[in-house]
Amino acid sequence: PNAWFADAYGLTETVSGDTFLDKAKVIDKIGSVGKPVAHLELAVVDDETHPVPPNEAGEIVLRGPKVFKGYWHDPESTAKAIQPDGWFPTGDIGRIDEDGYLFIVDRKKDIIVTSAGKNVAPTVLEDGLRRHWLVSQAAVFGDKRPYITALLTLDADAWNAWRHDRGRPAGPAGQILLEPGHVAQGRRHQQEMRARQLDQRDLPGPAPVGVGVVVELVHDHQAGVGVGSVAQRDVGEPLGGAAE
Repeated sequence: PNAWFADAYGLTETVSGDTFLDKAKVIDKIGSVGKPVAHLELAVVDDETHPVPPNEAGEIVLRGPKVFKGYWHDPESTAKAIQPDGWFPTGDIGRIDEDGYLFIVDRKKDIIVTSAGKNVAPTVLEDGLRRHWLVSQAAVFGDKRPYITALLTLDADAWNAWRHDRGRPAGPAGQILLEPGHVAQGRRHQQEMRARQLDQRDLPGPAPVGVGVVVELVHDHQAGVGVGSVAQRDVGEPLGGAAE
């Protein structure tokens, strides 16, 4: 009964355990991995290695005696990994709030850069899409493309429950037909997603123009699940119009 869970953050190169969320803050700072441990410096910087303001995303860098000295017999890799001033870029994107608590956003190498030069953190989009009760999985891609696309799989049980509530027999997700009530629900979810994506705390750079809406649903007969395609476009476009 006295067990409790807390997030932490660390890397092999830093002997792990770089930050820890104390017990008193597991509710107030839910989603955070806590503050740096003793004798470790932690900062969030932009692409020019300048510290960013609180709640703005950037790359997490570490410095201190627990950071490794280099790769075994590999001076070239060591020189690339550790900056001359001792800072170690982790390759992780995060933000530090006004109280000094670290939040992980994504991996730097996973950041999507659209053809318009907009930086998009895919994890934020995928997490937002998975919040919809009909969606089981979401994978976002769109690097060097003019829009963001998401591959979705629908939750089979939720899908059949949705059909049952509307007096329809259970069937493959490819037979979906949006109704006015579902369209309204989709619009609300779309607005919530837009609010999250326009929050600079969640992104390592400029926010995307808008949040995608479902434009097509097909059925994977082998997997037995529905697969959807989401295109990034102006969020002002009605969900129902896009689905047609």
